[in-house]
Amino acid sequence: MHNRGQAWSRGKVDFSKSFTLKFQAYLGTDIGGADGIAIVFHNSPAGLSATGVNGDGLGARGIANGIVLELDSYSNTGAPASDPAGSNGHGRIWRSSNQANLTNNIELGNLKDGVWRDVVVSWDAFTQTISYTVGGVLAGSYTSSNISTDIFNGATKVFFGYTASTGGLNNDQRVRFLAPCTDLPLELDTDNDGTPDYLDLNSDGDSCFDAIEGDENVTLSQINPNGSINITANGGVNANGVPNLVNSSGAADVGNDVGQGIGTSQNSTLQAAQCVNAFGCTTAMYLSQTNILYNVNTATNPFAYPAIGTASVNYNAIGINPLDGRLYGMQVQNSNNVVVINTDGTSINLGPVAGLPALTFNSGEIDNLGNYYVKVNTDNSQLYKIDLNTMTATLINLTASVNLPDIAFRTTNLLLYGVNSTNGQLVSINPSSGLVTAIGITPGAVNFGAMFGSSTGEMYGVDNAGGFYQFNLTTGQRVLISNAPASSANDGAHCVTAPITFSADLAVTKTDGTNTYSAGTNTTYTIVVSNNGPFGVLGATVSDPVPSGIPSANVSYTAVVAGGATTSVTGTQTGAINDVVNLPVGGTVTYTVVVGIPFSFSGNLVNTVTVTPPSNITETIPANNNATDTDTQAVCYKPVVTAGTVLDTSHGITSLNRAGNDVSGNNWPMVRKGAWTALESKTKGFVLNRLTTAQIAAIPSADLVEGMMVYNTTLDCLQVNTTGTPAGWACFNTQACPTN
Repeated sequence: MHNRGQAWSRGKVDFSKSFTLKFQAYLGTDIGGADGIAIVFHNSPAGLSATGVNGDGLGARGIANGIVLELDSYSNTGAPASDPAGSNGHGRIWRSSNQANLTNNIELGNLKDGVWRDVVVSWDAFTQTISYTVGGVLAGSYTSSNISTDIFNGATKVFFGYTASTGGLNNDQRVRFLAPCTDLPLELDTDNDGTPDYLDLNSDGDSCFDAIEGDENVTLSQINPNGSINITANGGVNANGVPNLVNSSGAADVGNDVGQGIGTSQNSTLQAAQCVNAFGCTTAMYLSQTNILYNVNTATNPFAYPAIGTASVNYNAIGINPLDGRLYGMQVQNSNNVVVINTDGTSINLGPVAGLPALTFNSGEIDNLGNYYVKVNTDNSQLYKIDLNTMTATLINLTASVNLPDIAFRTTNLLLYGVNSTNGQLVSINPSSGLVTAIGITPGAVNFGAMFGSSTGEMYGVDNAGGFYQFNLTTGQRVLISNAPASSANDGAHCVTAPITFSADLAVTKTDGTNTYSAGTNTTYTIVVSNNGPFGVLGATVSDPVPSGIPSANVSYTAVVAGGATTSVTGTQTGAINDVVNLPVGGTVTYTVVVGIPFSFSGNLVNTVTVTPPSNITETIPANNNATDTDTQAVCYKPVVTAGTVLDTSHGITSLNRAGNDVSGNNWPMVRKGAWTALESKTKGFVLNRLTTAQIAAIPSADLVEGMMVYNTTLDCLQVNTTGTPAGWACFNTQACPTN
């Protein structure tokens, strides 16, 4: 049996200072056993992995830049060991690289007698002398001119440990420490900054204070700027000087114990999330690609993606935790490590999640309670919920298998949403039950690699091919809010308890092409609802009430869309318009509204239409959100009545010299039937009295009769008195009145 082994301290021994090292050694009871134990100090490039040869090398020979103090229990008389013949115990100091002697052998008697012996190693930094005793007997003493350069290749802080080996024989060989806190001169300096860990407030040099990375729940608000616990504000210390904050029943205590363990404070690859700057819970949106984080700049259309920074690892499935404002993600590929992204794009590793398989998680979101949901971007039915406090995961079995490149949480109904990449259909997931619900249309395969949920209930997504869309959560329809660059290997994050808002100029116009109406006729309005940008709108409402005095049954309308707009109007509808429309930038919805005006209608015909943006849209020009069309009633006359008894026209004025002439005048004007007065001329016009408005008003009321006509030079119209009163004057504008 040929074996060797070693045990190294993570801390180092400082040879720039004098020290004493104490322990006890036990070398077995087999008088024929071998080979012994070596005390080794070294600065090998192999560090904690350093190892030597077996047998007479005691497991130490071959270790670079070191010194060995041996407790040899067997006689190997050949070189390079050159042990005393027949010895069952001797000491010697030698170079670890080649076992070259630095001192001669010193006989120590039988060390294989089952006795624990005190071993004391002493170093005098002033005289540069190292010596050791075994059971009170000097086993070796060596003085160097400069041990740092002579032995340790220039180092003053070196590794310490024990090695042992066997050749063809073996024995039970042990060491133990009776008072390790005082008998071991080790100074652990994890980050090699010259300050031992017990004095260092950031032992691993990862910019995260030990008090935060320790195994208690100390927060940034409970420490001083230098990283020490603020004992003044947090309960002082106990009799041993330990802060009460981390003691049993302390505000930061975990486990009802005394003091604080090292946690991850000596592991620079793992940090506490508190040591990362928080993005906060704001309206901002973020997009990640492989290891780069981008800001989604919504100031312009199309959106821009300015880079924030680059992490040392690739990550995906990002989400912002509303409870601490930090951005979390999953390391990829094939990992169960959670990372936290700093505000400069760098990342820290929080380590693996218990219960979470090492897979490639591309889809992730954090809900309003801080639960972190992750999913593998393949067609599967598994969703995992991660507790970021305990770093444990729970499997949620889904009722359907879906492929979701990303998911987003909606606080108003506590559901997750994503787009199934196989058919483009929007789906919701109930994280409490695992219920998957397909929503509306299936437009075809598409990858929405980044999803964003607003606190006001809206759901958005970035198409990997380009474009930022909002989803209708009832129909599954999507409307283009803004153009955006194409992206891949991406994911999106937004704080779910913060709103996402955009601006737009919605406008509406309405006209029937005239300023007057005639009772008993139809008038046709054209309404155009448009979006002048800069961003698209989903869910704007269009309201066009029936004009006052018009029955709802007398109103019908249709709608036509353009530019990617959508409407809920199909076919011909009746009554008031109450429509919900989606309007990309430049999109329009045009309504054609036909109003039947009753014979009994009088007064102004007033019709007002309004377009109202949804809550997530800030209207830039509210003044054009409504439009009103007002028509006044037109004055008319009725055509000749030709039915019933035929009446002669008994009064007329003619320039043709035939009044009353039965032969040449054809019995004029009696031949003109059904009129009060007949006027005729071939070459000359008929001129009525031309009066101003003031002159017309001066006509005595007693002289006014129904049917009286004058030309109003002020209003430039033919006026007819329709009532025989001063109020009965009206301009004669239309050719005829509807028959009633």
